[in-house]
Order: sequence, then structure tokens, then C-alpha cells
Amino acid sequence: MSPTHNCDHALTWHDQDAAWQAVPVPRSDAAVEAVWIGGARDFSFEIVAPAAGVDSIYLGLITGTARTGLVMGLDLAMDGEPLARRAVELHWNGEQGSFWADLSGIALRPGAALTATLTCPDALGEDVGLRAWSCERGYHTRKSLLRFDDERRFAYRPQARVGRPALVLVTPPSADPAKVAQAMTATQAAFPGQHLAVTEHGASADLWPQVRDAQAVIFADPAQGLGEPATGYDALCFALHRRGVATIALDTDGLAEPRSGLGLSGGPQRLARTLRDAQRRCRFRLSQGVLTDNTARAGAAVPVKLGTARTLADVSAFMQARRLPKVTIVSVLYRKADVLPLFLQHVAGQSYPGEIEVILVDDRSPESDVEVAEAFALRLEAAGRTGRKVRVLQNPENSGNCRSRLNGIEAATDADILIVIDCDCLLNRHFVAAHVFEHAFDDVDVVIGPLNIESELREPAEVVAEIERDPSQIVRLQMVQDPVQLDGFLNCITRNFSIKAAAARAEPLFDEDFAYSAKPGSGFGWEDVEMGYRLYARGALIRYTSLAFSVHCTHASSTPEEAKVLGSMRNFELLFHKHPDLALAGRRWAVDTYEKIAAWADGLKVDGGETRRSLDARFRPALERDRPLLTLLRGESRRLRVLSYRWHVPHQYELYKLPHDFTLATHIGENGMVDGWSADQRPLRPNVSFANSAHVDGRNFDVAILHFDETVLSAQVCNGVMPASWGDPFRWLLEQDVPKVAICHGTVPFEGQYGLDPERKPAFVQHEQERLRLVSLLEAAGVTVVCNSHQALAEWGFADSRVIWHGFDPQEFPVGCHDLNILALAPDWHRPHYRGTWEQVIVEERLGKGRSIEAAAHPGGAMEIRNSGAYAVRQFRSYVDRIGRFRFYLNTTLRSPMPRSRGEAMMTGVIPACLPSHDVERFIDDGVNGILAQTPEELADRLNALANSDAKVAAMAVQARRTAMDVFNHDRYLTAWTQLLYERAR
Repeated sequence: MSPTHNCDHALTWHDQDAAWQAVPVPRSDAAVEAVWIGGARDFSFEIVAPAAGVDSIYLGLITGTARTGLVMGLDLAMDGEPLARRAVELHWNGEQGSFWADLSGIALRPGAALTATLTCPDALGEDVGLRAWSCERGYHTRKSLLRFDDERRFAYRPQARVGRPALVLVTPPSADPAKVAQAMTATQAAFPGQHLAVTEHGASADLWPQVRDAQAVIFADPAQGLGEPATGYDALCFALHRRGVATIALDTDGLAEPRSGLGLSGGPQRLARTLRDAQRRCRFRLSQGVLTDNTARAGAAVPVKLGTARTLADVSAFMQARRLPKVTIVSVLYRKADVLPLFLQHVAGQSYPGEIEVILVDDRSPESDVEVAEAFALRLEAAGRTGRKVRVLQNPENSGNCRSRLNGIEAATDADILIVIDCDCLLNRHFVAAHVFEHAFDDVDVVIGPLNIESELREPAEVVAEIERDPSQIVRLQMVQDPVQLDGFLNCITRNFSIKAAAARAEPLFDEDFAYSAKPGSGFGWEDVEMGYRLYARGALIRYTSLAFSVHCTHASSTPEEAKVLGSMRNFELLFHKHPDLALAGRRWAVDTYEKIAAWADGLKVDGGETRRSLDARFRPALERDRPLLTLLRGESRRLRVLSYRWHVPHQYELYKLPHDFTLATHIGENGMVDGWSADQRPLRPNVSFANSAHVDGRNFDVAILHFDETVLSAQVCNGVMPASWGDPFRWLLEQDVPKVAICHGTVPFEGQYGLDPERKPAFVQHEQERLRLVSLLEAAGVTVVCNSHQALAEWGFADSRVIWHGFDPQEFPVGCHDLNILALAPDWHRPHYRGTWEQVIVEERLGKGRSIEAAAHPGGAMEIRNSGAYAVRQFRSYVDRIGRFRFYLNTTLRSPMPRSRGEAMMTGVIPACLPSHDVERFIDDGVNGILAQTPEELADRLNALANSDAKVAAMAVQARRTAMDVFNHDRYLTAWTQLLYERAR
């Protein structure tokens, strides 16, 4: 660049691992160091002009390839607006190749940002060096790390630089030399004979060049997880994972001193928890010479152990096997000759460098499908594309899609990952790579993504290319089965579906009763939903990736509409005949789909006979109840602007499944809890945003939701546990000019709460004045209050109130394995009466030998960047897997209104064991779906009596889950909230 005045601009670019920035720094000579970036991958960089502007730009790139004539595309944009597209060609001078782009005809406006995106050809497989002359002689550039790339695809690096160590040990900053020696000894014992480099954990930008080309990096007692989200320890581990570097947490029982850069409070337990969480960012944990896989399914009884003294080559091979598994794509041929070449071209052009095999099962197609497929296979072989293969199988007769897919799966004997997809769907370039990345986590069984994107009247390949340029279109274009729960089993549709081969072989993936074929009277559809439900029923873990999408080549159906609707109705009825609990697990979807099929049949004047009458009887009552919610989810109701603040994250997570726009105000008084989300509790929904309260005007919203508990205005009765600032968000939102609804999360304050009276209480005396003060305040403000239980509603006596029980999506709570004994909340001596701590102690002391009570502490989300969406998803599933391992949920609370944790446990089939309080008699049928005792002593005796009654316990577990899926189903919860918000909104 040649600036007009001073050299105050910045150059920003992305490589395969991170975003970097270079700024000019005065220097006595003109040497400029090249910045190396990954080849065979698009990359972009940004130039920010100085205040005086820039009059000319020159871009140079250096590569080691000797091929000439390679052309790279250069797309330019200024401040986000497309500016120009250029082509730059490789020139070879005998030693190195170079690309040059003279952009002197483009002038940067003062302060403008020029973004350049360079598209690398597939033939460019090695690193490329970027040289940007940023200013005149006498300056060089200083590079800094802006953020590591969190893209969910592996970065397939070139060969490591010569001389780089294969094993690097990273020690805590300023660690005791004796402890460092201890870590070195432990590392050398685990990996004998390996050359070991030792470095101290410092800034990630400085550490990255030392670790990025290693085979394995060992972090001794890592505790840097509290650093910057974009560049700290979490992000560093994730970047190494993307490059295929094995990350190992070395547990040396406290190598780092408690004060060593942690800045923690809370004593040894808090420190131990932080160290344990930090270790979860690594792929492996090395303790006592045993290498344990951190990604084993959360809650597994025995973690995956790789053994002792494994060679570094073994660990590296383990990592590479997950980065480069063999992928087999299974598809059925039947009248697909016209779209088949395009489908195979998009498979052959996948960015994934590993092996991809396509197995095409000819279901006796009357067209030239087989000839087209075999011709394409020959072209791949002639071109030497050994990593792309096409194989054709032929059914002996027309057998339908399900049997054909099963035949293809059976033939994929050496596949690691199976992708089942129709061959009239075109894959985006990174489709396979995105699926492979998610499958690298051992706990993941199935990966799904956006689907049902139609080409309509456009060329399908053009639609794929356009969406690749602007992926934001996916949200608008995709038509998933369930838009509320993207990673639910209802979205396991074979237009974007992959499964680990081992999981696919556990039982037949498809049920042939749902096959549709050329035979008269064949059913139609729902085989994918049936498959997804069975996977869910056996506990399969499903992940959603937004990086993989397919475009369906829209075409006219060869089946008459009347036959399709009758076939669809038949298979839909069969679905619930075979799987009755599906009507609960996917009730909102089932009711919605039933109405659509009924409207389809009515529009064609098709009488479905007994099948239609059976569906009417099953779904019509629920349809009338859920109609307000279904109308909203279909986009037929007004989308509301809702103002609130962060409070009870699990409760709000469910509420935000409504398709409204929720704004959470931050920086309200001294209550810092509202300033951010808790990703360790639940994922943040995409329709939720945060805004500083100083910039929020209630008049810009349709309705507000306040949250409060019994202490929101009564900190003085809380024994110093709750600060006076606790109620700042409540008071602030109460003053805003907007219609209001409030959620009461507690019961009336009582004498002796928060440990003011620590002894067991036989009865509770309410703080009547505190109750009246809060009730009067809400009545004066015209607020409708939602209580979690009927008992709380009666005790509070709000002027305008109603009860909405908690709601959960059964898709997020698969049935548990129930291999442990009793689950309960950890005793809370800050709130012994609210939590029923004394009663729990009595139960525990009376339990028989071997009957233990455990808490819900769980391993958490492994190998993810803390506070990211993926981390939150894994954290939540880890929690669900943990609670589902128990047989009983002990709930001795006397004051808590409808604990969420009890409902969540019931959703997984855990049997509730309760004392009478807050509506339990309304849903627990004693001895049928739970235990309802009058005293703690009786509760313990009932639990003891069931110790050896496995058949009785199993039957109660089934009924407990069915009850929860009915009365706590989120369709009831969301419907009730839909009605309330529209009643109150202006």
C-alpha cells in the first residue's frame, strides 16, 4: 500500500486457524516477513484505511508450487458492499510461485474497510505466504491474534515444519520448578522415548507457533479457562482440535498453586471444580499413567480408557482416524437419471479430503439410472480420483426405498460414517466435512442439518452456490419438520442425515412397513420420522450442524395426489400404532401434521375411511387446545417484541421457544446476574438478544415479562444471603411503560427462612406484611402474575394471576438407563426449610444398606469453547444423561413451588418420591407413577421396600415418564403462554 500521509492503517486476515491483525511499526530497514496461511482453502483479509485514505494497493502472495497457469479469484468489497472481482494468475520464477494483484485503480475512502477474499484452487495443496506491503520503507508490521477460528470443520494442515517437536508440555505460569520436573517425569513415563519440548503457558499468540504442528500437546493442570473467550485456553484447545493435534490434560494433583493466575474465590472446592472443568477442554486426561478419553458419553459408567504407556503414534493415529474416517453415502436409484450426474458432481467436489464412497442401490428403475452412474464411476477412475468412488447395487425386484437403503447400508461393510440421502439433493461443498467434524465426538451418534431447501424454478446448482455465498438464507429457506427443536429426532430426515456406522448396525435403520414402492396400495412417507423416533428411544445423541445443507431438485411427482394423501394417511396412522408414545414425545408436531394431512385430504375431497376416523379421534382434541400455538408457529400470528431480563435460565430457555423477539436488559442497578446468559445451564435461543438498559425504552415493546421470587423486595429477612440489589431489575422493569406479565418463582416469605432459624420447623408463619406489599405493588401496576403451582397461587393471593406448570420438550429428555439409586438436590443449609434439607437427612439416615443418595453433578461439555452454543448444548445433554441414570428422585421440599428438577427427572423415567406439597397430589398417583408419603420416615420405608422390586420399579418408571410427557409437555406450556402474551400485549 502507498498511503497518502502517515502509516496508521491495519491489515486483518484469516488463515485456517485464526484471525490476525498487523499494524505498521517503525523500523530501520524495509524487511517484511511473510505471513503463512493454509492452502487449498478460501481466505479473506481486511484493510482498514487511515483517516487520510489510501491511493493505491498492491497485494502479493507467495507459494512453493511449481505449477503455472493456476488462477485464483479475488473478490473485493468496501464496507460490506461488493466492489469488484479480479482474477490473479500464478507466475513461477524457478524458486517460488507468486500471485500479484495491482489494485491501484481502487481508492480507499478515509476510514473505509476493504475486504478481499481469495479463492484457492483445489490443486493448491500447500501453505501460501501472504505478503502485504503495508507502507513505505522504514516500517514493518507487528502481528497480533484477534481470535481463534471456531468453525466446526477440521483444518487439514500440511506436513509439519522440519524440526518441530512432536510432543509439547505446557506448564502453568511461574510454576514451582519441582512441580515442572514432576510433570516432565509423568509425561516421559506415559510417552517413553519421545522428544519433549517444555514451554510455559503464556499468551496464546506466543504459544500457538510452538504447539500448532505438534502431534500432542500436554497441559499440566490447566487452569486458564477463565481467559478471553476468543483467544484464551478454551479457544486454544479448540483450535488444536481442529488441526488434529491431540490435547491432553495432565493431572498431577495440584501442580499449580491455588493463587497461580486463577483469581478464584470459594476455597479448595471451587479451585478443584475449575481445574476439572479446564481439563474437560482437552481430548484426553492423563492421570496415574492412564490416558482417558474425555469425550466418552456423559454419565457413562466407565470412561473409555486408552491404556498406559501408549506411543505418541498411537495417540496421533487415534486422532487421525476421527479426522479422516471413511464416509459412505447411500442413495436409491429410481427415475433419477436426469439429476444423478449433478448429484455425483457435488459429491466428487466435496472439500473433505478423506475417502468418500457412494453406494447407489438400483430399485429396478425403468430409466437409465444405472448406465449414468457407471459412466460417472469410470470417469472418476480414469481421472485418478482414488478418494471418490461410486458403486452400484441392483435389487432383484422393486423393493421400495426402505429395503433399498438397508441393502446399501449392509454393503457398506468398511464405512465409519453413513450418509443416507436422496440423489435428487445437491450437497454444499462442505457438507461431508461438517458432518465428519461433529462425528469426531465419540458421544455423537447422528448428525443432521438444514433440509428441504427447494430449487423451485431455478437451476439447483445455482441455488447451492448462492447459499454458499450467503449462508444467512438458510434460516429462511429450510423447511424442517420441527423448527423449535432443530436437533430433535423429528428432523432426522434423509435429506441431511448421517449416522455412525456402528449405530446404524445396532438394528435395522429403516422399517420396511413404511416403504413406498411401485406396488399398488403402497404407503407413503414417514419412514424417516419412524427411524428417528427409534433412535431417540434407544438414547441416540443427535447433533445439528448449520454448515451442511442440501438443495432438493424440485420436480413434479409421478404419484397422483389422491394416492399420495391416502398413502401418507396410512403410514401416519401406522406410525402411532407402532409407537404409541410418539404421540407424547412429539405431540406438538403430531397434532400440527395431522391437521395438515386432514386439510390436504379435504381439499382433494378424499375420504380416508377408518384411517381418517382413527386419526381424528387421536388428535382432534389436542388440536383444539394447541391451535393458538400452532397458528403462531406457522407464522400466521403477529410476532411480538418482548422485554425482560435474565433471571431463571432453564425456565426462560423453554419460554423463548416461542417465535417472538426477546430482548434482555442488562446493567440494571447493582444486580450483575442479569448481564449475561449462563451457558452452563441452557443454550441461548437465536431469537434472544441483550441490550443495555440505558438504551431501552419500554414503549418500543409489545409486552414485558418480569421475574421475581419471595426475596425480590425483602432482602432484610434473608439473613444477609440476598443483597438489597437483588430486586433492582424487577423495580426497573416495573417502571417501564409497557404491558406486563410477571413470573413468580417463589413462595410467600416466612419467618426463619435463609437459616435465620436453622432448626427443623414443624410449621411456617408467613411474613404477611411483605406479602401484602408485593401483592399491592403488582396490583397497582396492573401486572398479571403467573405462579408455578396452585398452592403458591392460593398463598400469594395476587389480584390477577393464573397457574402455568413447567414445560419440557420430550425430545430433549430421552428415557434414562436407571443404573443408579436415588437422586436429590444437594443439601442447602442456606435454605434448609425451602429445600427440605432436614427431611432429606432423616430419609438418608433411615435408608437401608447400599441405598445411596447422589446429586446431579455431571461431567459437562467436553472439548468446546466455554460459553459457546455448542458448549451449552453439550452441557445440557450431559445433565440430562446424568439425571436419567437414577431410579428415584427424592423431593423433600416443603416450600419450593413445583421444582423443575423433579419434572425433568420424571421426563427421563425417574420415579418421584415426594412429601405432600405444591400440587404433587394433582399428578402423582401413589404407587403407580411415584411415591407420595406423609412423613420423611414413611418415605424412606417406601424406598427401602422397593429395593428388590425391579418389575414394580420398571412399571412405575414407565408411568412416571408418560405422566411427565403429558402434563409437563411443552406444548401445554407454550400454548398457555401464547394465549397470555396476546391477551396482555398492546
